[in-house]
Amino acid sequence: MNAAEFVDALVANVRRPTIDGVMEVLDGPSGRRPRESLLRLSRWFHSLPLDDQARLNEVVAEVVDRTMFNVLCAIDGVSTIADPADVSRFRLFAVSPDGEHTLLNDPEGEYLHDLYPQSGG
Repeated sequence: MNAAEFVDALVANVRRPTIDGVMEVLDGPSGRRPRESLLRLSRWFHSLPLDDQARLNEVVAEVVDRTMFNVLCAIDGVSTIADPADVSRFRLFAVSPDGEHTLLNDPEGEYLHDLYPQSGG
């Protein structure tokens, strides 16, 4: 897996399921005893006109996209998530079944956050 494949996998296997999961919870919280806060949000969601429900889906997608982009920026080292005095760098490796290590956030390569599609894909 290379950096582009990693970002594509995040988009396919994290982004879309996260958006869909939030919208499913808003449509109807599952479980025997959903939290009251989720029930309240679901009632509010169903009180919205269909156009507003669709806009809310867009807002959820934007939040997910910005979150994923910011996490990738942190992994790339272009933003910090720790004390600025801490000069630790993150290194993200993919390890293949045969043990080959590929550095996904190679400082000499393209940034992961630059590979993340602006529209979220």
